[in-house]
Amino acid sequence: MDKVNDLRSNLEENNKAAMVVSEPDEVAWLFNLRGEGSSTIDSLMISPLFQSLALITRDSVKLWIHLEKADDEIKKHLIQENCTLHDMCVEVNDYSSGINDLKQWARAQEMV
Repeated sequence: MDKVNDLRSNLEENNKAAMVVSEPDEVAWLFNLRGEGSSTIDSLMISPLFQSLALITRDSVKLWIHLEKADDEIKKHLIQENCTLHDMCVEVNDYSSGINDLKQWARAQEMV
């Protein structure tokens, strides 16, 4: 979570509330995750990228991935057992709800 902390420091320094991470390679790097995929191109049979979105705020971390493709090891990596520091717990959601969830979050920020 050092990368998340660095991002949060940058948000605070620039007086920003949050950052949406939508590039697959950036999400993979931020959370230290790699995907597997298939392709008709031999050199791309295993792809480290996967469809995802993330929202990093000063007090929450939300990640949207295809839950049906996430095995127990990935879930354990993301969802720390007995996570007590809410701001360091990753809330994992299904990718299909990502855009709507982000829209709701943005609308809620307008009301503040």
